[in-house]
Amino acid sequence: MVFAWSRNRPWFGLPGDQDRLIEAVAAANPNTVVVLNTGEAVAMPWLGKVRAVLEMWYTGDEGGWAAANLLTGKANPAGRLPITWPRRLEDGVATDPAHPERASGNAEGKTHYSEGVHVGYRWFDQQKIEPLFPFGFGLSYTTFAYSRLSTRSAADGGLDVSCRVRNSGRRDGDEVVQLYLGAPDPAPPGVQFAVRALAAFDRVTIPAGATRELTMHISPLRFRYWSLADNAWHVARGGRTVYAGGSSRDLPLSARIAD
Repeated sequence: MVFAWSRNRPWFGLPGDQDRLIEAVAAANPNTVVVLNTGEAVAMPWLGKVRAVLEMWYTGDEGGWAAANLLTGKANPAGRLPITWPRRLEDGVATDPAHPERASGNAEGKTHYSEGVHVGYRWFDQQKIEPLFPFGFGLSYTTFAYSRLSTRSAADGGLDVSCRVRNSGRRDGDEVVQLYLGAPDPAPPGVQFAVRALAAFDRVTIPAGATRELTMHISPLRFRYWSLADNAWHVARGGRTVYAGGSSRDLPLSARIAD
């Protein structure tokens, strides 16, 4: 077991000789588990040499107990990544070398947010960049299987989406079911849309071997966009696709909805 840390430094990696320490421990014991206390994504050049990585973020006074419960199996991990974990620092929207205007401290002394709506996982999808770990990702001591996606119009003008999730493993566990809404097809001219945008999510506890049916609501606001042409909200016409799964890159279910 190796505990490593960082303090939101402006570089992509663990400070000091922590990477070397992890490499040395993993060389002596291939069952090494790394526990990270970081506030941001960091490079993990040793990832393929360790058995597992547990990201605890900044946990406070009770972090030791929480880590011990997870590592010993007393508790089943159910957290999911609130960020996209890149393979390289250059893969991020703010650090893409092709767009120096997006970096603070550039020659003009200004930051230009020319990426528009394509931030976070939306940037990785739009640029077709494969992350190390996608937004919403997280492992568990059990596994989950998705099936039977269905949609129906809601009374408020939004959409109700249902699916079944089965705990296909041997341990009780929690799954965070995520719904993503695709861009309208065709899209209104001159308007930016994410390839897929998170529209709803829910965390559900499922006993081993059991199945739960979930229904989640997508607000009608999620189907609107802001027009710079007339400074007003509009409902996007055109078909959309709804996706369901366990992360922004693990979406086994999809359904097309009409205009």
